[in-house]
Amino acid sequence: MVYLFEKGIDRHQNNRLESWEFAKADLIFRLTRWKKTNGFSMSHSLRLSSSWEPLDVKCMEKNGDRYLTSDSSNMKIVDDEKLIGFLNPTDTIRMNKLER
Repeated sequence: MVYLFEKGIDRHQNNRLESWEFAKADLIFRLTRWKKTNGFSMSHSLRLSSSWEPLDVKCMEKNGDRYLTSDSSNMKIVDDEKLIGFLNPTDTIRMNKLER
């Protein structure tokens, strides 16, 4: 019974959001897209820490690409797996999609 409950929670989460992670130096970044509102959130954590700090990210979709803007950078998501422009305009980071 617990297995069915857990699978139901996973299905519910997969219907509502999708997430990716990538690492840069000692930080792990998590990018989450809320499917119903097409909103994005980004947070980061030290590799050894369990707490996450949110970053303010705004999203705009144009011609099938997603453009993300934060206080310090303009980024683009390509093919749902690459983040371009994270620290500098030519940075391309492969993101790992998180599966529930």
